[in-house]
Amino acid sequence: MEIERVHAFSDSQLIIKQVNGEWQVKDEKLVPYQEIATSLIRQFEEVHLVHIKRKENPIADGLESLGSTISFQTNETIRSFEIERL
Repeated sequence: MEIERVHAFSDSQLIIKQVNGEWQVKDEKLVPYQEIATSLIRQFEEVHLVHIKRKENPIADGLESLGSTISFQTNETIRSFEIERL
C-alpha cells in the first residue's frame, strides 16, 4: 500500500505557515527541519497542513502532556494512531 495523501494538523500556526512556505524560517537552527519537511512533502501527491487553534482541540493538551512523559531511544520506531471525534 502506498500513501498518496496526507492530512496533518497542528496547533502551531508558525509551523504550519513555515512548512507551507507562507512564512520565512528566520531561526537558522530550524532551517534544516524546514528542508526535511519540504523533502517529505514532495513524496506525496497531496498534502494538507491545517492549523487548529488550541482552544478548538482540547485533546492536544492531553497529548502534549502525554508526549512530554515518554522518552524514545535513537532509531526507535514509533507507531502512529488516529483519534476521531465522535
